[in-house]
Amino acid sequence: MKLRTELVAVALVAAVGCAGLTAGSSATRVERDRETYAQEIIFWRMAAIQSAERLADLIAAHCECRGEPPFEQFATRECHEAASLAVLLVSRADYHANMMEYLGGLRDEEPDQPPPIQPNTDLCQ
Repeated sequence: MKLRTELVAVALVAAVGCAGLTAGSSATRVERDRETYAQEIIFWRMAAIQSAERLADLIAAHCECRGEPPFEQFATRECHEAASLAVLLVSRADYHANMMEYLGGLRDEEPDQPPPIQPNTDLCQ
């Protein structure tokens, strides 16, 4: 139960950060100070990466892997989903922060396509 509560907390951090991507798409437009917005993006990026690191620590402490390399899999669905979220946060945090900067007018060039999401089996080792 403790692992599930911690996973929900990490997912909320990720969701709140992602909500910033769609904030400007509603009928009401909110203008932000450039420096404040830049600091919000820095905070979101830091929170995403640190959440993924804490999640990886929880996975290492509470999850088992079954099978032989390179075909190891997590023993439970919750651990598989937690690992997928951790890998997603790490692999995409920079891209999404860069896109937030672009959409917020803090950078001129649109970021390249997002990197592919890596399989979560690396956390099984």
